[in-house]
Amino acid sequence: MGKNNWIHIRRHDLTEALYVNGKRIMEDDVLSAVEVLDILLPLITTKEDPILFTVDAVEELEDSDYEYSNLFPDKLEFEDIGKYEGEM
Repeated sequence: MGKNNWIHIRRHDLTEALYVNGKRIMEDDVLSAVEVLDILLPLITTKEDPILFTVDAVEELEDSDYEYSNLFPDKLEFEDIGKYEGEM
């Protein structure tokens, strides 16, 4: 399966972002299911190949010095999934 069949949601306490094929499509404090489906249904119903759905949650620790542009880049690489999830 190629990366051109990839849908990702990145969550944070203050914002959520939807990525399609690594490109940030929408972002808000809480993603609306209706708006997300309006975007995704036309995309996923025209694909014959499997689609990979992924989710990660950004956890900032008190000593974290993360930049917003690093947490929610315009273009997300598949390898960066889970990069900012906290370690227990």
